[in-house]
Amino acid sequence: MDSFGSTNTNDNYWKARGGREDKTRMVARLRGAGYGVSKHASSDALYNMTLRIDTHQICYEQCSSAELLKFKKDHNVSMTYSDMQLKDPRAMRMALETVLYAVDREIKFERFRGLPAEQRNSIYESAMAHFADQLITPSVPPLARVCKQLRSEVLPLFYAGHSFLMEYQFSRTTGEYRGSGNLSSFLMALANNDGLRHIRRLTVKVIAWQGVLHGPRRHFSSQFDVALCGAEGERSSCELDHGQRRGLALSAAMARKLQYLLDQIDHRDDGSALTMLDLRAFRQVGEEEILIQSTHDMYFVLT
Repeated sequence: MDSFGSTNTNDNYWKARGGREDKTRMVARLRGAGYGVSKHASSDALYNMTLRIDTHQICYEQCSSAELLKFKKDHNVSMTYSDMQLKDPRAMRMALETVLYAVDREIKFERFRGLPAEQRNSIYESAMAHFADQLITPSVPPLARVCKQLRSEVLPLFYAGHSFLMEYQFSRTTGEYRGSGNLSSFLMALANNDGLRHIRRLTVKVIAWQGVLHGPRRHFSSQFDVALCGAEGERSSCELDHGQRRGLALSAAMARKLQYLLDQIDHRDDGSALTMLDLRAFRQVGEEEILIQSTHDMYFVLT
């Protein structure tokens, strides 16, 4: 179990969207990419082949015989051909393809940690390029679970390269705003592994549903994006959600308050590094905005 809370809940975030495809779709996808697969192949075999597409590996069926022989030589593969394969070029080609696919599955690179840091960072960024730009309280990415060194190198890039949604909802049970989903465990893990100081972008959303606060006829929400400066001399900024701007005066007051908080962060000795107190202050701004909204709504209902 990772420090990000329940593995059953959070680890599902990194699984393929919608789970594994059915056999018909996998066969169609593979054939579309040039793989000569049979519809009678096992689901596991088809899934392993689709991973080649996802990781942009070579489709040997699309290569010429000369290229296959070159790959065989480059991989230092020795193989003997049967009499039938020697007489039939197609049979020889199929044997080459089978051997090369098997070799690819066994390839190991044991000197990764000996690469220059710039190359390792480039590989990490490439591996995380397909992640959604905005993440909702995920567990740590799989790369960060390989070893301590990779964890210390991957997590700063992961936190700095993505935006995180932090959503709070008003709880009737406790009478206070609580983090939605796994936000509490996510924040606890950020504090434990020093990840909070690397976050550069986040969206704060505070919600009070209809009937929770006094006299509302709808639900109230406050949402804003925060972008922390990444270099000395720059200024952190905030942007209100488009729906929030309809409040005009309310939005202006909210923006001024948020900008004041961000300016305080920028002037710290350790740069624009977030703390738990900052997150609490952002949430409180959202709570105050909702209170103003509900009071404003109540005023118009009574008048």
